[in-house]
Amino acid sequence: MPTDDNINVHNFSIHMGGKTLFKDSNLNLSHGRRYGLVGYNGTGKSTLLNHIVARDGQFRVPRHIDIHIVQQEAPANDVSALQTVINSDEMRTRLLAERDRLLAIDEPTMEETERLNKVYERLIFIEADSALPRGPC
Repeated sequence: MPTDDNINVHNFSIHMGGKTLFKDSNLNLSHGRRYGLVGYNGTGKSTLLNHIVARDGQFRVPRHIDIHIVQQEAPANDVSALQTVINSDEMRTRLLAERDRLLAIDEPTMEETERLNKVYERLIFIEADSALPRGPC
């Protein structure tokens, strides 16, 4: 059943460098499901994702849906792939940093206390506490 949380793009085509990557294709992503793209290099996986992220043309993804892309190449370090994906959630990272900053204040003002409450409300709304157990979508 279609909802505002589903992504449906009908009859789209994507061309790159004179090559047709997708022709008269349909994309239907249902809320709550997980998807993976599998294919050989150069078949259009990243190009498709970039169109979805850009929300251009037929790819009108509802604004309330957050989309995160992790580039194929990442600097070599000791951070796990899962943690790299979680760290890519800039809103969550920013809210957690602000929470920590506000909690470190010895005697917060009323304004700082109100801001901390708003930060907590937003963290609950984006389900920040379930990011690690949930993993990447």
